[in-house]
Amino acid sequence: MARPREFDEAAVLDAAIERFWQRGYEATSVRDLANEMNIAGASPYNAFGDKADFV
Repeated sequence: MARPREFDEAAVLDAAIERFWQRGYEATSVRDLANEMNIAGASPYNAFGDKADFV
């Protein structure tokens, strides 16, 4: 059984969009997104898939 998410999905997506606007899509890593969203490194992959799934 999967653990429930401990973050607000809309808020982390807003943070991801902000990071893309600041640095551009190509210059933004998934680690950058995790840092911007204040979530653990593997959480973006587990919640959303790869970087392309954020846009």
